[in-house]
Amino acid sequence: MTKSPSLTRGQWFVLCAAFLGWMFDGVEMGLFPIAARSALHDLMSTVGPAGERVFPAEAVVGGVYSYFVAAFLLGAATGGILFGWMGDRMGRVRTMALSIGVYSLFTGLCAAATAPWQLGICRFLAALGMGGEWALGVALVMECWPERFRPLLAGVIGAAANIGLLCISLLGVVIAVTPDQWRWIMVAGAVPGLLAIFIIFFIPESQKWKESVQGVASRPLREVFSGRLLRPTVLGIAFASVALIGTWGAVSAYLPLWTDQLAGGDAVLEYSVKVRESLPENVPLVDIESVQNARVVDQTGRTSDPARPSVSSDTHPYQLRKKHGLKADAQPGETIALRLVVTNNGHVLGKNLRVEDTVPLDRFEPKSVIFRDTQSVHFDSATGRMTWTIKLLKPKNQRAKAWVQSVLAIGAILGCFAGPLLANRLGRRPAYFLLCVGSLLSCMVLFGLLDTYNWAFVAVVGVVGLLTASFYGWLPLYLPEIFPTRVRATGQGVAFNSGRILAAVGALTTGQLLGLFDGSYPHACVTISLVYLVGMALIWLAPETRGKPLPE
Repeated sequence: MTKSPSLTRGQWFVLCAAFLGWMFDGVEMGLFPIAARSALHDLMSTVGPAGERVFPAEAVVGGVYSYFVAAFLLGAATGGILFGWMGDRMGRVRTMALSIGVYSLFTGLCAAATAPWQLGICRFLAALGMGGEWALGVALVMECWPERFRPLLAGVIGAAANIGLLCISLLGVVIAVTPDQWRWIMVAGAVPGLLAIFIIFFIPESQKWKESVQGVASRPLREVFSGRLLRPTVLGIAFASVALIGTWGAVSAYLPLWTDQLAGGDAVLEYSVKVRESLPENVPLVDIESVQNARVVDQTGRTSDPARPSVSSDTHPYQLRKKHGLKADAQPGETIALRLVVTNNGHVLGKNLRVEDTVPLDRFEPKSVIFRDTQSVHFDSATGRMTWTIKLLKPKNQRAKAWVQSVLAIGAILGCFAGPLLANRLGRRPAYFLLCVGSLLSCMVLFGLLDTYNWAFVAVVGVVGLLTASFYGWLPLYLPEIFPTRVRATGQGVAFNSGRILAAVGALTTGQLLGLFDGSYPHACVTISLVYLVGMALIWLAPETRGKPLPE
């Protein structure tokens, strides 16, 4: 009986370096969902007539964020193809070190952004390196380790990124990310640059890659899009796209933003007003959004300072905002649906708060003012003065989005092991089909039935994380099995990162749906999650590879 050869130190070094690279990929992916809403509030805020800080509407934030997600995914896709090609031409190790250096540098530079477009450019450039590292690490590990370890290694590959996601999420729990304090988390994203030095000096090159390119003119990109490799390339792109669109168009990218919206601290008064038909000009949006005449008085008689509405303290804890669905200035005779939002940014429960505001009767019809909740509001149609009583207002949970992303990451870590183990037991095709079914049903429950941040919400998030991230254990198991060694890094990079391009389209679609659904994250996300139906159908066109060796 032949004894299986023991693993070498070089193989362990390869796994260690690749694991850390994937883990830092997860850190990179987790930075923006936590920091984006706070960063955009900071970079896009304006100063109102009374000197107050006015934040953009949620539909605007969600729309801009969708472009950032798209830029990130396009950058990752471009980087995956570019660095994958370089890895097949120059070698896995040197190219992987370069990719890690690129995403570390530009993630750190995000901290210096002073405008949204600067943040978007740095995010795109950082994603170039992150996209390349995934395919290179998968190819290097799968080629250096024995075949019997493939299912376990696929789980490790998928779990590594989610461990990084968990680490950055827990850091966000310990240190709250707010509009005044979000840059530090970008600086933390530059740390992986140290790993590139370790890779250059200690990681051996793939022997299989060296043998595959000896005496052969390598044209990997041309080869994967021609001949017998065209079909597996197209199917690989489709399978990666389904998983990535679900993740970036619905779950990981937008769930923290929705959680931040749900995490307490807000009281909302909904009412409608009609612009006077006799008015000679339109009413500017800045006047409609102004809270210059509004104030919050607590039970002790202390009044909020309208010039400091965003300060998170117990001295001036209440932030006042007016929201609407207008795209342009209000025209004479137009009826406007308004929401007056009071946020408790302090640490103490607000009791018996009195919100006072004035409807300018020179611009709006007094008889047209209609409140959805008439019991807590008194309105004087002669003067336009309204008084809204709020009995209790909990402090906003600034760490809720980080907690949710942490639970999402824990579920994803488990899912990344469950996906390849299920594929090893049932076969690659049945496993993918079941993962699509589970992901669709869990998203329907989360986005269709839940609208309150509580333990049930957090528990369902964990299940969603487990099911939707299981693909990231399935993909590194299946994709290497459909490409030969000489083009493996390129083939995986093209398949996975072309999926990111389509996921970018999905993220932009989510942004458009947010505008259509008046800033409703659950309505937009549940629509995008229907993409899993496509995966259920396409998987049966693919070859079954369970029990077969990697193609040479």
